[in-house]
This record gives sequence, structure tokens and C-alpha cells, in this order.
Amino acid sequence: MGNFTKYRDINRYWKSVYRPIICSVRSTDSDIAFCRGEIMVEQTWDSGVYSPTGIVIDGHAKLKFAGIYEFNLMDHCRHFVCSGSFLADSSGNFQMQSQGECSRFKIVMWPVRYSGVLQNALYDDLTDSVSSNIFIGVGATTHDTQHYNMSENLQDIDSLVLGDNGWILPNVHSFLTEMPGGTQNSPSQIINRDEDIDSSLYALVELGSVYDTFLIYYRAYLNGSFVGMTTMQPTTTSTHIRIPLHPDRIEQEYLMHTGSALNLFVDGSGNLLSDRVCVFMTASDSSSVAQSIYPTYTDEYGNFGAKWYNFAISEEKNDGHCQKTKFLFKNHLGGYDFFNCYGTISKSVSTSGQEMQSHYGLTGYTPSSQHTRKMLWTQREDEFSVFSQPLTTEKADWLAGLITSPQVWVEEDIKDGFYTKKRKIPVIIDQASYSLHTTEDSVHFIQFKYTKSQRRTTQRT
Repeated sequence: MGNFTKYRDINRYWKSVYRPIICSVRSTDSDIAFCRGEIMVEQTWDSGVYSPTGIVIDGHAKLKFAGIYEFNLMDHCRHFVCSGSFLADSSGNFQMQSQGECSRFKIVMWPVRYSGVLQNALYDDLTDSVSSNIFIGVGATTHDTQHYNMSENLQDIDSLVLGDNGWILPNVHSFLTEMPGGTQNSPSQIINRDEDIDSSLYALVELGSVYDTFLIYYRAYLNGSFVGMTTMQPTTTSTHIRIPLHPDRIEQEYLMHTGSALNLFVDGSGNLLSDRVCVFMTASDSSSVAQSIYPTYTDEYGNFGAKWYNFAISEEKNDGHCQKTKFLFKNHLGGYDFFNCYGTISKSVSTSGQEMQSHYGLTGYTPSSQHTRKMLWTQREDEFSVFSQPLTTEKADWLAGLITSPQVWVEEDIKDGFYTKKRKIPVIIDQASYSLHTTEDSVHFIQFKYTKSQRRTTQRT
């Protein structure tokens, strides 16, 4: 009794809830049948107050002769992260710190012992418990063609965390996206001022004993000429953060965090001052003892450099195209990407229902204006077929994530909208309809179908 201790603790600040999260305890007591643990979750972000989730899991012997009992928290933390609600509800209230996408957890573990009084009876020995390290669970999934850590395993997401994730990495950090970054002369995508303000990049930031300062860098260009550069410090604590790209939202966030007007992308009269925005981020030690870390890239020739994301800014209707549909979707790293589709989109409507026969009057007399045969109920399904504009190989590969994403929205106009003229409509991608067309010049087109998540209802008889 009393030698119940942690054997393998959780050794990262940020963990993927889609990969094993292992914690184990050790005891040489011979009266332990197995162990139990309850997962605790932080009540509100940065509160430091943890509440029971009601999820109790068993830890069975990993090495019985050594008295080691192992717990895997992976499956049990998913329900508390990745709601997607903060993006869908952020049209009028842009939230930079997107804590709805992650939560802090720990597990309290204790032994289940054989009773010394009743034969074959067990009891929970809550007087001999230990707690794991606190970690932040985030909905990132890893794959075998990406570098995430020095050990080359699929469990630790060190390269996705800007800062010290319990293991210092060289500059291989990245935003939570695989969207092509583009260049100043060939931007990744276009941000239209008429769009909703939700176009963003996302990042995991860990500030603590090693790095204590997080900065976002913005560069502005007009007609190819450099206009200016600024920095913004939106947080001083660890968080899952969104970095605004919409010019009006950048100006608003800068005013909120600094108390002064930026006037780099939009002036005080609402006039657009720039047609390009380039975004970068760093984490550093304010004492300048440690070198800054930042997102990087390595090109096909092995050249290494800082990775900026480049976007065009437009006020033209449909960005100068005949039509446009903007898709937003959750990517596999736990961020949210957007894609401007300028190709053709066609719509078809299918209906189904139940017919019924009815009669009126006691004498069997039926007025000629009454329905005798009518639909008891009718169900309508609107299906949209998409054929994209020409795409590069890099962008076509990236958009495979749109097809497999569990959360996809389409931005549509709202008739007589008060707070906003746009709304994000949840849709379901028909994965079986996806096809990729490639020309001999390596130009790609994607084709797929989608339906709205909420069917349009009709009146019942």
C-alpha cells in the first residue's frame, strides 16, 4: 500500500485527440486487480479549474510482472474539442482565440484492489490516487508523409505547435493548413471585401518558459509596390488562435489590441489601400536569449526559408469572374480552410412524398375546389454539382481535404440581411461523386456534388 506512482506521464503540452494519449502508473502491491481513472476537463479556458467529465476508464496491466497499468485517453477526449461552432457563429463576432476547438485535460488515476474482508470483492482505493500532467487536446490528424517531430512518429504534433511543446524543434513549424501559400505575384487565393470576415489562418501557440512572445506580421502591397508592414500581438498565453486575413478585420483587430488605427489596408473612410496581404508569425524570447521560431518551407532544391502566406484583396464582384462559390471546411490539422470556386455549379431538385386519398362530407359530396387526392407529405432535396476552375497539382492535392472533411460550409447571400449580407450554410459532400480530371499539361479540374445539411421543408397536409 502507498507505492502507487506515475510511470509514464503525458510529456507534451499539445496532443492530438485522434492519436494515442498514453499515461501509465506503477505499483508493486499484490492486491491490485486493475486501475481506474477519471478524465477531468478545464471548465473555462485559462481558469485552472477542472471538473469531472463523468468518463471513467480502466487501466489494465501492460507489464503485470512489473506492476505497470496503462491508460489511453484518445477516444474519450474527442467529444470536448472540434465543435466547429465558433466558425459558424463568428460572422458578427470574430473570435481570435478559438478555444472552442481545444480543451485542457488531465486524468486522475487510482487502484482497484481486492478486498481483504470479502472474498473476490473489489473496491476503489481513492485514498491512493495520482494525477497526470495537464495537456491540451486538439483535433489534428497526422499522416505518414508529413514531418511532425524528431522521433518521426505519428503521435506527437510538435511541428504544429509554435513554441515549446515539451520538445524543442528546429524551424519546421507550420500553420494549421496545407493550403498553398502562394507568392506576392501569384497569391494563394483572393479575399473579397464583400465576403464575410471569417477568412483566416490558424495556429497552435505555446507560450511559457522558453518562448513568451507571439507576433503576427502583415505586409501590404499595392500594384506590386510595397506599402508597409506591421506586427500585432493578439495573445500572451497559449491558445489555438485564428489569424484574420480580411482587410477590414485586420484593421479592427489592430485597433482593439493597440488602441490606434492601422490604416494599412483600409483607411478611415473605408477606402481600400492595398491589393495584397502577406502573413507570417513568430514566437520568441523577449530577452533575446533564444532564437525566434517561425513557419518554414523547403523547396524542391532543398532551399530553406521563412514561409509567408500571400493573398490578393479585391472589391470586384465575384473577384472579376462570372460566378463564384466560397467553400469553408475543417482540415485534418484542426484549422479551417477556404476555397473560392469560379467554375460551373449546376443545381437539380428532387422530391419524394406520400400520396393519400381523402373524402369530404357525410353524403360523399366533394366540392370541385377540394383535393381528393393529395400529398400527405413532400420531401425536397437540392443537389449541387461543382466543376472547378483549372487548378495546379498542389492545389488539387490540397482540395482532397475538402471532399473528406466532416464539416463543410458554403457562403451564400442573405436576402435583406441586417448584421451581415452573408451566411455560412452547412453542406454534405457526396464523396462518391468526387473525380479528378488532369490534362496532359498537368492542369487539374475537380468535380463533386453536395447537398445542404438542412433539407428545405414543405407544408404538410
